[in-house]
Amino acid sequence: MPEKSFELRKARDIGEIIDAYIKFLKLNFNPFFAIFLRYNSFFAIGFIAVSYFLVSGYWNLIFFHATDDPFQERNILMGMGLFLVLMLVTSILNYSLAASYMAEYVKNKGEPIDRKNVFESIRKMSGNIFLFILLMGVIYIGVFIVSTFAGLIPLFGILIYFVAITGYRIWMGISFMAMFYTKSEVTDSFSIGWQFTTSNFIKSVLSHIVLGLLLGVMALTVMMVPGYLVGIISYFSTESLADSVFYKILWIIIITVLIVSYLFFQILTQFINGVLFFSFYEEKNNEAARERIEQIGIS
Repeated sequence: MPEKSFELRKARDIGEIIDAYIKFLKLNFNPFFAIFLRYNSFFAIGFIAVSYFLVSGYWNLIFFHATDDPFQERNILMGMGLFLVLMLVTSILNYSLAASYMAEYVKNKGEPIDRKNVFESIRKMSGNIFLFILLMGVIYIGVFIVSTFAGLIPLFGILIYFVAITGYRIWMGISFMAMFYTKSEVTDSFSIGWQFTTSNFIKSVLSHIVLGLLLGVMALTVMMVPGYLVGIISYFSTESLADSVFYKILWIIIITVLIVSYLFFQILTQFINGVLFFSFYEEKNNEAARERIEQIGIS
């Protein structure tokens, strides 16, 4: 019988972390993807509108060179503005979905996860999420300034910049996971994330590099499909590309699919931080080990 669940709370080395991540995806891809589609369906409509404005504006610019068309400029500006707002909102929601789902997964111990509980957890944590994002932005400004100046150092500058930005991303991801699982305050979550990241820095960075490359290849493969589709259709089509309503609709759909795909792969990146968090959390607190001992005592 195929395994339906496994314990995330386990101290692991780099190889075991990578194996645990892949195993978690295999077991949870379908149920989580269903939740992702359900809660992103509304935003998908918004991204269709974004794609419409962008395609309408750039279409005239590319094919008709209508640089003085006020409607073209309006469409591009509206598309870019709506795009930035939607990307910010959906990124926050989807990072929250990932963290909430992993917390529910551990607490349910293999039982099916109720999507309502996942979203209810996000609703209850909405104030903390908002404060976390604000502080995350403030911290990023500081990290960016310091790492940019450090990047000017000959030879080692680029390495310092990479380490600083990667460390920041890992710290934020683990802290966000800590906030959802331990229900701690925002500042306490940052403290937990900092402690876990600094004490396991090499393990965290190497795990991110390996799994990041894996996800990058997957994302590139998925996102190349629409390009090949357009190329094949264009090759066999006898219709003028500039005058084609069909091509406009096709590009609107393709851009929407690419945006939603990008958002989903962002979530898969946050899952890496979730696996790291539970590994480091168990290493420090032995929570799962104590539960197993208690179960043995009861039985």
